[in-house]
Amino acid sequence: MYKMKSSLFDLILCISDAVDLISPYMANHHRRVAYLAYKLGRQYGLSAQRCKDLVIAAALHDIGALSLKERLDMLHFEIERSLQHAEIGYLLISGLKPFVKAAEIVRFHHIHWDDGAGKESMGLPIPVESHILYLADRVSVLVDSREEVLSQVNNIVRQVKRKSGTMFMPDVVDAFLELAEKNYVWFDLVSPTMDNTILRELDWDVISLDGDELLELAKFFCRIVDFKSPFTATHSSGVATAAQVLSELAGFSLLDQRLMYISGYMHDIGKLCIPSEILEKPSSLSSEESAVMRHHSYYTNHILQRVGVFDNIRIWSAYHHERLDGSGYPYHLKAVDLPEGARIMAVADVFTAIMEDRPYRAGLQNKDGLVVLNEMVKKGLLDARLVGLLSSKFDEISTLVLEAESSASRDYQEFVDRRTRYLEFAASR
Repeated sequence: MYKMKSSLFDLILCISDAVDLISPYMANHHRRVAYLAYKLGRQYGLSAQRCKDLVIAAALHDIGALSLKERLDMLHFEIERSLQHAEIGYLLISGLKPFVKAAEIVRFHHIHWDDGAGKESMGLPIPVESHILYLADRVSVLVDSREEVLSQVNNIVRQVKRKSGTMFMPDVVDAFLELAEKNYVWFDLVSPTMDNTILRELDWDVISLDGDELLELAKFFCRIVDFKSPFTATHSSGVATAAQVLSELAGFSLLDQRLMYISGYMHDIGKLCIPSEILEKPSSLSSEESAVMRHHSYYTNHILQRVGVFDNIRIWSAYHHERLDGSGYPYHLKAVDLPEGARIMAVADVFTAIMEDRPYRAGLQNKDGLVVLNEMVKKGLLDARLVGLLSSKFDEISTLVLEAESSASRDYQEFVDRRTRYLEFAASR
């Protein structure tokens, strides 16, 4: 049985880095918040294990903010209580076992203290870590990278003190005021190597994932990406299914078929850096928007290198927009440089995409999609043998893809329903 080993710290950083890629204004935001939350947690007296959970939560805290507008709105120090993105983040993060405690912290990280009313929310106790995370998050947005950091400290301290007892838990503010007197903390905060402090001082586990656990990780990535929009909510499931069946028809080993299935779930993880405004646009993309969209497969490669997954998973995933004649992107590789796994992923991705409804067009039904695939073969874009294999089992593969997408659609609807119930309950109180 194959296993993948990765530092838990590297795993969360790769996800948080990807989320921050949505805008240059967000650069290093999650890292900064993770560092500040860690230092605040230690100053407050939390144990090393509780600090670990706090760092995980801080590194993933805005993962539920799906649009660029929502992310930029949160760069203002005083904002409305952002229950929606916190609840979405909770629902996404809680699905992965190492992140269960962190998910609870994320869920409440925008709850105001309100003179003690912030001890609980809707009958649920709020962990102090959520209040620490909230303060770290708000301090981070006050730091201007264009200015010398120490010259900003007095103003930041003044603003935090002004909100003690209302926005922020007073005991946490006290810990922050003690921490703020230490110059090195501010130097660390704006240093490109800030995460080394957290890595050095906390004994992070190296987690070993077997095939089933790696698949769960892949589905976790998939949910973060696909659940950004109802138009993408089922895509990766369909691609994973089509790619696995095609790899079986192409003669891949059972192990490589499994890895191909996992690659299908991971292939679009680079879309973490694409704003929902582009993914959900109800018309064709402009040239500038298309350029932004083209970043995603490059970042799929970048992210999977950081996670440390097998090279074949990374390559099959990241090359899914390459074409045999070199006209694909982002690497413009030609046939000689494209392994069969990458070619399978390209066919599976096109096949699934043309069957799906998109904001700007209806999906192709029956065998109309084969016309598109065969035209791409004639133009030298897709592998003729693989398209032929798909054609030979078209009805079977189509049925399996539709079943996979129907299952993913049910999962997405359950996710939406849970979010809606929580927000309606919150609004009624």
